[in-house]
Amino acid sequence: MKLSVIKMLALGFALTVTAPWIASAADEGGKGGGRGRGEWLQGALDKLNLNDDQKAKIKDIMDKAAADRQAFAKEHADELKAAKESGDRDKMRAVFAPMREKMKATMEQIKALLTDEQKQKLAESMSAHGEHGKKKE
Repeated sequence: MKLSVIKMLALGFALTVTAPWIASAADEGGKGGGRGRGEWLQGALDKLNLNDDQKAKIKDIMDKAAADRQAFAKEHADELKAAKESGDRDKMRAVFAPMREKMKATMEQIKALLTDEQKQKLAESMSAHGEHGKKKE
């Protein structure tokens, strides 16, 4: 059961943190807008006492994910912008589905590098954040 909770948190993270970023990127023609969104993830990772090997591997994973997000935003900018402007959340979800799966895979890659204690701390940090990575009050 614990594993499924972590998976749900990862999916929730992917949706709440990256969807607004992609939408902002679409508004900016795929230039990767949304600066500041999801910065809490890096802050959460910084609190996990990662060793140098973990840090290097996670940086590589996150760099690739950032490049993937930017390419996706550029490729789907018109679709995302049209869905956002029309207020069609179903269309936005449909367009964003492939990126959501990539973000889920990215989180799984990161978690695979963590100890059980680090995974627990990350899950707690993720559950403490709501929409757009902002801390719940």
